[in-house]
Amino acid sequence: MKKLEAKITTELKKWILHNHWGQSFPFEVKVSRAKSFNFKSNIKPHQIRALRIAKHDVLVYKLSDMDRLQKPFDGFVFVQSEAYFVIFWDKRGYFIDVDDIDSMIKEGVKSITEEQAKSISEHNCLLK
Repeated sequence: MKKLEAKITTELKKWILHNHWGQSFPFEVKVSRAKSFNFKSNIKPHQIRALRIAKHDVLVYKLSDMDRLQKPFDGFVFVQSEAYFVIFWDKRGYFIDVDDIDSMIKEGVKSITEEQAKSISEHNCLLK
């Protein structure tokens, strides 16, 4: 699954470059291989925590200097920005606000279907 997420993330980066809506935002890409996307097995608490900090407070992040890839800069900051989980079914992705996902999990919702994702997403994309 990680290889598929990496491939889709690369394609999503290209899509965002040409279709962004004029603001910076953090996102976490997830891929569903079933009719419904299971929260418990696919979303980790630290991902919700970091996205919520970026949305409601200040998230400062330092990029690692340990790997061999050249980095564009040392880090970045998000100050009360929008923050999304982007859940994909095939090549269609839905940008869902982190607070919506967090609320569903806290309410005991275990999964989300593509139709449900479509109805609550703030943006969506279709990759080539």
